[in-house]
Amino acid sequence: MRRRTNRFLLAGGLTLLAAAAAAQTPGNPAKGADAFNDRCSSCHVLGGVAQGPNLIGVVGRRAATEAGYPYSDPLKASGLTWTPANLDRFLQSPQKLVP
Repeated sequence: MRRRTNRFLLAGGLTLLAAAAAAQTPGNPAKGADAFNDRCSSCHVLGGVAQGPNLIGVVGRRAATEAGYPYSDPLKASGLTWTPANLDRFLQSPQKLVP
């Protein structure tokens, strides 16, 4: 009986994971590249050196913690960790998220 219950739990869990993955909106690499080039590339690069920190691995990183960059005092004091949701909010309205 226990083995049967475990199979049902596993099947249910896999079904929920599949549903969650299907519910996510697919990205648009071309639009993302255009947005990066328009809004971000003046300060950031995806490798190499720029005015702002490298954005590879930014998700999970605390804001304003990469050494050697001139972060604003409000961003340093924000306590933000870059999650997909925080990045979306910041990119939509930086001043609203970090006044």
